[in-house]
Amino acid sequence: MKNRTIYIVLVFVIAIVIWVAYTFYMAYEPKKIILQGEVDAQSYNISSKLSGRISEVFVSKGDGVEVGDTIFSISSPEVQAKLAQAKAAQDAASAQKTQANNGARKEKIQVAHDEWKKQKLLRS
Repeated sequence: MKNRTIYIVLVFVIAIVIWVAYTFYMAYEPKKIILQGEVDAQSYNISSKLSGRISEVFVSKGDGVEVGDTIFSISSPEVQAKLAQAKAAQDAASAQKTQANNGARKEKIQVAHDEWKKQKLLRS
């Protein structure tokens, strides 16, 4: 009987502590403010991972935009130069691959053969 009374009091105390903690939590939680109206913005800050100048704008004032819509295009001479450099490197690598696949030219083979004969005559 004594143990049962202790358990009942203990459960009652825990319930009161939980209720007090919940009440304090709810009292200090920021309240949500619901406003109704219209927002008028004067300017928007838009950033890009690419530096350059805006060459073309695809939307105008009052147009709706969705996620993923193209708003403007950027012209960047630096990026164009890097692209041309990468294409030139690709062309050079392709030429080296073609040369490696085709093997040595006849002139190089002849020069190597003549050099071999010359060395052979010098050693004999």
